[in-house]
Amino acid sequence: MKILFFGSSKFSIPGLKILNKSENIIGVVCQPDKPAGRGLQLKAPLIKEVALELKLPVFQQDSVNTPEFLSKLKTLVPELIVVVSFGQILSNEVLNYPKNSCINLHPSLLPKYRGPAPIQWAIANGEKTTGVTTIFLIDAVDSGDIMLQRSVDIKFTDTYEILSERLAEEGAILLKETIGLIKNGNVPRIKQDNSLGTYAPLLKRFNSAIDWNKSAIEIYNLIRAFNPWPGTFTKLWSGERRQTINRKLNDVLIKILEAETIEKDIVKKPGEIIEIIKGTGLLIATGENCLLIKKIQPAGKRAMSVDEFLHGHNVKIGGILK
Repeated sequence: MKILFFGSSKFSIPGLKILNKSENIIGVVCQPDKPAGRGLQLKAPLIKEVALELKLPVFQQDSVNTPEFLSKLKTLVPELIVVVSFGQILSNEVLNYPKNSCINLHPSLLPKYRGPAPIQWAIANGEKTTGVTTIFLIDAVDSGDIMLQRSVDIKFTDTYEILSERLAEEGAILLKETIGLIKNGNVPRIKQDNSLGTYAPLLKRFNSAIDWNKSAIEIYNLIRAFNPWPGTFTKLWSGERRQTINRKLNDVLIKILEAETIEKDIVKKPGEIIEIIKGTGLLIATGENCLLIKKIQPAGKRAMSVDEFLHGHNVKIGGILK
């Protein structure tokens, strides 16, 4: 069966690799190269680099819904389109072209967490379990009939990046099983219960601001979910630099990279620095229990331990994060 693979992000790579070992992949469709970094040099999607290593044809498209791309489909004549973390919505003309339909691998247990950021919001909401699902693509977001699903536990220490890698590997195996069932003509079709559907919206920077009135576990989950992007941010009044005299700093914006929850109820203002633990970090009051901040990244600076940060800033107990 001739398969055309649509993908762009790192999440799509394990699926392409496992299918390339046993299936006839006739090409990989991905996003165009885009400017990235401080120099704004063009950077290729990760899936493109892998596809070229596998010696697969690559087709980069701003939109796959143009007459130009539809003509290319007619030239390639795919029997099945596989979509994994592609980043574009396919038109009905594309969806209806392959004789064996278009299928999608989605990183949640649908109908929960439909949308572009299911992994992040599952962690942020404190879920203990998520998973991967293969569905038939239709013109409604992540709402097609389910073929197969597999559950994956969310560990208490999982960040987005760690969980995404595990889901991508499990998803690749599920994708291979799904295509085997399609080829044998006995793939399940289970309609989704739309009343149980939830949505995982695209992440925005305003999602990243820490509200210290929330509980320590809620803040900790956000830190894990939004690592590495967009990160979770707070402002710290740092006092005076040790190497200067009577020179106040403005609030320092810091991204929290690593923390842990501490079950300790203290009657303090949420966001207040309760304790400076040498070699470990800052203990902060929250709406419920405390958060121990261990690793941070000040705006415009590299990632560092709290100890390193304290060497250059006169942070004191009673200071406020806000």
